[in-house]
Amino acid sequence: MAAGELPESHMAALEAIGPGWCPLGWTVAWQRCFTLTRTHVRAGGTLPEGGR
Repeated sequence: MAAGELPESHMAALEAIGPGWCPLGWTVAWQRCFTLTRTHVRAGGTLPEGGR
């Protein structure tokens, strides 16, 4: 298994939750945005509330 690769059992569990939870379908841009958002929140930042 390569670095960052999920074991088959974890992939099966994520797919059972729903297709939106499968990281293979997530683009690099989405992953970068998620990482930046997580870093911002962990540093004490806030996120806007509500929809568009």
